[in-house]
Parts: sequence; C-alpha cells; structure tokens
Amino acid sequence: MKRGKPLERRTPLRRGKRLSPKRKRARRSHAVKDEARKAFVRTLPCHARGLGEYTGYPCLGDIEPHHASDDRGLGQKCSDEFVIPLCHGHHRQLEDLNGAFKRFNRATLRAWQDEAIKWTQWAYEAAQARGAA
Repeated sequence: MKRGKPLERRTPLRRGKRLSPKRKRARRSHAVKDEARKAFVRTLPCHARGLGEYTGYPCLGDIEPHHASDDRGLGQKCSDEFVIPLCHGHHRQLEDLNGAFKRFNRATLRAWQDEAIKWTQWAYEAAQARGAA
C-alpha cells in the first residue's frame, strides 16, 4: 500500500520521568596512567618474537604496549602496570587471536600474558634501580 505523504503525529510526545537518576559525580577510571613505563616498554623487544619464529610469523613494525588484563570488560583499558611489549604485527594477531596466537585458548593466553607481565615489570624495576628508566 502506497501512501501519498508520510504519517504525521497529531500530539507531541511527552517526556516521562528519567529511568535512572543522573550521577552526581563523573565516573573515574581506577587505571594507573604511567607514561614513563609505556615509553620504557616501547624500548624493549617484542615479547612474542619466540612465538613468531616458532610459528612462522616474524615481528613486524614498531613496538606497542599491549594492555593485558582479563579483569576488565570490553572497552575498558587496564592499568599501565600491566603492559607487554609487542610489535605491531603480533599486537594485531593477539587482539584477533590469529597468526602466532591461533592455537591459544583462554587459559594458555592468560598464562602467557602473566609470564610476560612479570618479565616486563622485572625489566622496568631493574631499569629504575639502575636509573635508566
């Protein structure tokens, strides 16, 4: 059935009561921001370089800090304390779970990330003790 002109509302819509009250304060992220740590992580080698050589996916591109934490939901970045140095290629592969990370399940990925976080934190603390970071 064709209409000659679009439907028009005869009475305006009334705005009802808010479903949830407005927040008094803005939400604050509890994530620790540490630009010095991220700058130091960019100087480290890709942590997945061993995986890449084993699986045939070599390192590609600059080093990027990967925020590795399962404790947060999608779209919520974890603290800068939990970053891993990954090259651009391995970072994309880890996010998409393909390439060098294709055969990783949740448990093995979590174990690999925990080990990588510990290594990165150790390297950062050692560099701070030397006064390099």
